Amino acid sequence: MYTSDYNFSVLFLIFNRPDTTKQVFEAIRKAKPGRLFIAADGPRPDKPGEADACEQTRAIVKQIDWECDVHTLFREKNLGCRVAVSSALSWFFEHVEEGIILEDDCLPDESFFPYCRHLLEKYRHDGRVMHISGDNFQFGRQIGQASYYASQFCHIWGWAGWRRVWQLYHPDMPDYPAFVRDGGLERMFRYPDMRRYYSVIFDRVFRGKLNTWDHQLSYAILKNNGVCIIPNVNLVENIGFTSGTHISFNQFSFFKKLAVQRLYTKLMSNKRQTMTFPLVHPDVLVPSYEADHRYFREIVFFFIMRVYIIFLKHMR
Repeated sequence: MYTSDYNFSVLFLIFNRPDTTKQVFEAIRKAKPGRLFIAADGPRPDKPGEADACEQTRAIVKQIDWECDVHTLFREKNLGCRVAVSSALSWFFEHVEEGIILEDDCLPDESFFPYCRHLLEKYRHDGRVMHISGDNFQFGRQIGQASYYASQFCHIWGWAGWRRVWQLYHPDMPDYPAFVRDGGLERMFRYPDMRRYYSVIFDRVFRGKLNTWDHQLSYAILKNNGVCIIPNVNLVENIGFTSGTHISFNQFSFFKKLAVQRLYTKLMSNKRQTMTFPLVHPDVLVPSYEADHRYFREIVFFFIMRVYIIFLKHMR
């Protein structure tokens, strides 16, 4: 169905889950990238059995049976989500100008790879376009008539990007206070509820209260008026709603009685689909603010914000 010369780069981020890693690795093996970068965080010393799980996971990705250049970054100590992922991405983009990024729980459809490769080439020198997502959270709603649409949001469950964008990234967001003082959040979001939410999130990231890496990428793209590409069908399925993650809600049993289970159910129902080729390109790339706001209300705010507020009250 798809043609390939294998001349593309993939970064595979793994940790401690051999079961999901094996499934995603099989998808990568089928695509046969010419350059494969594999980064793994180290085991947490306070988690019994995790060192063995990490070793089992690393053994899976050593089973490379196609011709490719392989690069590995296997950490001995645990760095946590914020440092481990951001440093792995910096390492990746030190070696390549552009590439595809998959985590160990993000299972792509076969069409995800040619979709990313085509758009990486098409928008390689277009400074407006800063992110190519494989995810769609519109749950069957078509946005426009093209194969993809533009968004403010950079979904990261399977994505592609360029070095030119990663150079805008900083894990600590040092310019955030000045950005806020200059009215940056007001310019960034046209909807007040989105502005309020991201004001809280970005502030906590800046103060080191969230052990994450992805909000900083969102900030860099939004601050620079970037456009993110979203496929009109979901190309990547998250198969990792388990405890084997850097960030887990399982330690807070009361979360299961609240909105998290509903969130998981909705996201788990978002199965991967196949993109139709040739791609149909939109006439103009302008963010669909209505679609973005719908995603924000249905996923980010309605579920996550409710849980987040309850969590903060619980921790006081």
